[in-house]
This record gives sequence, C-alpha cells and structure tokens, in this order.
Amino acid sequence: MIRQEEVDAAKIEIIHPEVAAFQLDWLLLQVTRNRLGFHSNRESHYEAARDLLIGTLDLLRHMPTRALGVNHNLVLEYETQGHCNQLGRELVPENKWTTVLQRPAMARVEEQGERTDGQDGYIRVRIEPILDEGTKVLCEVNDHFNLSPDNLPSSTVAIVKLLNEEWRNIAERATHIIQYVETLLR
Repeated sequence: MIRQEEVDAAKIEIIHPEVAAFQLDWLLLQVTRNRLGFHSNRESHYEAARDLLIGTLDLLRHMPTRALGVNHNLVLEYETQGHCNQLGRELVPENKWTTVLQRPAMARVEEQGERTDGQDGYIRVRIEPILDEGTKVLCEVNDHFNLSPDNLPSSTVAIVKLLNEEWRNIAERATHIIQYVETLLR
C-alpha cells in the first residue's frame, strides 16, 4: 500500500503500546487504542490517503469501530485583522457580550447540525482565529458518521462502504460550508 522508498524515508515519531505515529512526505498516520488517524495536508493526496485507509481497514475488517470522521481544515486569510474581527462579530455579535466583557472578540465558534443524507451522525463546523497571525482564521469541517451498534462486527466494512460511496459528497459538503463562511464578509 505504501511504496518501499516511502517506507524507507518515513519519519517514526513514536512507537509505544499506547500510541504509534509516523510521517510520510504526504501523510501523518497516528494510532491509539481508540483512534486511527490519517492526516494529509496535500489536497492532491486526499484520495491516496483514503485508499490507504480503505486498505488498512480491509486488513482489520474484524476490528469493531463506532464512528468515522472526515475532517477538512482550511486557513482563510483576510486582508486585515479588522476583517477577521468583522467575521467574529458576524458569527458572535459583540453587543450580546459588552455588558459582561470588555472588548469582546471571537475566540472559537462551533456549530453542529443534523445530517441531511439519512446517515446517523452530524456535521460540525469550528471557526477560530489563528492568534499568531491576526489575519487568518482556521475553518474546520467535521463530517461525522455514527455506526449502528448492530453492525459493530462488520463496522470496518461499513466504513469502507461509506468512504467509497460518500467521498465526493463529503468533500462537496466541506467545500460548500467553507465557501459559505468566506461569503459572510461580502
């Protein structure tokens, strides 16, 4: 699933009974007792990361799992810190806080909504300023699927099916939400 030259160049971050993590040029893989995480910051490699996850789950098909979360993170950059503050005021009106806080400003906003595709789970959006920069905001979209307890023995098969059937829809939902956030200052 991973080419030999990638294996040879992999950076092992930690190997321990509780956690293992290694990094390829295009992927960070983290494993704990309760979580398997595949992270890529290269859009050109998202499908390769998905395929590696599918291959891994195929090998672990009898491992019970409860959920699948696909996260899309994007840094939105604005011209000035004032524009970032304006986004914060759009999401969290400061007049709601001025009686109890002096110069209130958004630190983090999370919204969660029901799924509209018939799947069990939710869509969660988190928006927070990147404090070091002043002109950047991190927008995170978590497309979360809960698996039925009835399907736990075959839950990895269910996740593979979701990844194969819903991948494009997941990406389109995240793009739509991020574009919506970008339009809040127009």
